[in-house]
Amino acid sequence: MGDANPAIGGSLGSSLGSQQAPAPESGPTDAELERGILDAVRMGLADVARTLSVQLDHRRMARVPDNVRPIGAARHGGRS
Repeated sequence: MGDANPAIGGSLGSSLGSQQAPAPESGPTDAELERGILDAVRMGLADVARTLSVQLDHRRMARVPDNVRPIGAARHGGRS
């Protein structure tokens, strides 16, 4: 059963080790979150889609420089 868990030294981990780029953060990528949102909408799971959408928005906003504000905040005079 060593092959089932690459972290333990299975053959899958050693064969893919040179192909995988190091992940800067754990968890799903933006593309995976987008696919998850679409899949949730297709299945009628609006609450799941909304949760994933908020997570994606927070992740994207974390990458925005400090001197950039959302257009909605600029129009309403608010700060984010």
